Amino acid sequence: MTDIPPSEPQTVPARPAPDAPLALSLADVDALDIVITMRFAFFGRSGWKSADSREKTLLFGDRRLAMRLQLLRNVALASLAAQDDQNFHLYILTSADLPEEARAALQSHCTATLRPDQVTIDARPPAPARKHLRNFMQGRYGRAPMMQVVLDDDDGLASSYISRLRSDMRAYLPDATQTGPGPRFISYSHGYGLAIGENPEATMDLYLHRYPFINLGLDMLTEPGKKNIFAIDHLKAPKTFGCHLVRRVPMWVRSVHFTNDSRVRVTERWTKIEDWTETPEVMDRFAYLVQFKAASV
Repeated sequence: MTDIPPSEPQTVPARPAPDAPLALSLADVDALDIVITMRFAFFGRSGWKSADSREKTLLFGDRRLAMRLQLLRNVALASLAAQDDQNFHLYILTSADLPEEARAALQSHCTATLRPDQVTIDARPPAPARKHLRNFMQGRYGRAPMMQVVLDDDDGLASSYISRLRSDMRAYLPDATQTGPGPRFISYSHGYGLAIGENPEATMDLYLHRYPFINLGLDMLTEPGKKNIFAIDHLKAPKTFGCHLVRRVPMWVRSVHFTNDSRVRVTERWTKIEDWTETPEVMDRFAYLVQFKAASV
């Protein structure tokens, strides 16, 4: 581990751009690295909207960190360990002054879940998250393009996410990248919402919902040194540069709980799934959620 002090695809056409295209052959696409980008208790400008993100004492509160570490271990990291394609790298941006106990737990969970060469924990002082990610990308990849995936520390991916993404990269990127410069996007619009009460033993409900171009399920092809996935407007950028949009296949799970950093909440547009721990789709591609539920009872 590096530790640094069935679908219905739809192509959203790109707007014309004057720059040279980011042109990739099929062989180039097959060689692309997939980098999963995550922020864990990072104190700095990163787009989070909660009051906790702007106040260090709240961000590092014992109760909050305990909940985030629980979700990191049982949802985010569990979903990565379950991937049927393990060819990815996880970049975790955290705070340089994260309390030592939480820092040790973060590293312990990563070590227990993924290979050492799959993870970089980057503990940094306050600054825009996009700056730290850019420095990491340039240092690791030079000028080579890569796919970036956003995964918050309390969210998860379907166990087929990486393999499905690689398949869609092969189908979409070689042709699409001839039409203009990067970035390019692939977005999965459907997923689940996992509503967790303050006591997970009492409440853990699952809902089906969709959200095109939410940062969860959004994948971005770009080059180091250019705008990274922490630096974009995730609602506008895919429409501006062009996006391959995949509908109706649940590809992610979004946790809803008392420590959320975004303004997400269960609404009437979310469809509750009764007896979800026995639903074949959930058991097949989100088995870690069933295990989390069972362990919490």
